[in-house]
Amino acid sequence: YKNPEIAENGIENLYDDPEVKFLTTDAAMTQFVNETGRANPLYETEVRFLNNPNLILSYTLYSYLSDKGDLERLDAMFDFPETGGGHKSLVQGNYNDPDEPTGTNSAFYSKPVFIPAAPVYLLSASEAYFLQAEAIIRFETKSYSEAKEMYQDGIEAAFLRLLVPYGYSEAEITDIAEDFYGPGDPYEFPVEGSPVEDFIKTIITQKWVSLAGIQSLETFFEHNRTHYPIESEVPASDEGDYVPGEFTVSVNNVTSGRFPKRLIFPESEYSAN
Repeated sequence: YKNPEIAENGIENLYDDPEVKFLTTDAAMTQFVNETGRANPLYETEVRFLNNPNLILSYTLYSYLSDKGDLERLDAMFDFPETGGGHKSLVQGNYNDPDEPTGTNSAFYSKPVFIPAAPVYLLSASEAYFLQAEAIIRFETKSYSEAKEMYQDGIEAAFLRLLVPYGYSEAEITDIAEDFYGPGDPYEFPVEGSPVEDFIKTIITQKWVSLAGIQSLETFFEHNRTHYPIESEVPASDEGDYVPGEFTVSVNNVTSGRFPKRLIFPESEYSAN
C-alpha cells in the first residue's frame, strides 16, 4: 500500500528469476516430543505448566466456521467443553463473561487442541500460496487462473495440515476442500474482473483461518496491513446485525474502542535488547 511500485518490481523480479523456488510444504520446527522441556512450547506453557489452558475459542472464528459449515476444521482445532455439549466460544476479550461466573478458566468453553509434538510453524505452505495469490491479483504478475489455483491450493494445504493427523486420506481431504471453494460454495474465488479488494478480502480471510492456532500473531499484522477480516460496526453480541467472522474490538479493551496497532514492549526490552 505504501510503495506499490517498489513492491510490484520486487515481485516481478522474483517471478523472473529461474533460481527462485516458492514453498510448497510447511517450513516448521518439528523436533518436539512428549517429554518435559522438549514438547511444543505452547503445550509446555498451557498444559504442563498451567495445567489448565486459559486460551478460549473466540466467537469471531467460531461464528465464521459454523456459518460456512466448516466443522471438520473447527473440530480439529478445538476440543469440546469438559462439561459436554457442542462448542462454546467467548466473545472477543469478554473474560468476565456474566453468563459464566467462574470466568474463562471454567470447563464451559472450547479450548484449543494441544499436541505435545506439534510443530512450530515459521511459514506454512498455505500462507505461501495465499501470499502468491495476493501478489498475482495485485500486480497481475501471472494470470487470473494461476491466482485462483494458488488460492485453492492454500485452502487445501490448510485442510491437509489439520485433518491428516485425524486419519483422513489426502484424497478425502481434497474432496472436502473442493466442496468449499467450488462454484457456489462458501469460499469460492471471485469471478475474473471483480474489484481487486474483493479478491484481497477473500484471500486474507482464508489466510486468517489457516493461521489460527499456528501463527496467530501473523493475523494481527495482516489485519493491520489489509483491514481484513472486516471490522464490525456492531458488537458480536448483537446477533441480529453481526456478520459472522468480522473482527470486534475486545470487550475489555483499554484502547478507547480502537483496534491495537502496535505491540507494547517493556522498558527492559528497549534498554537491554
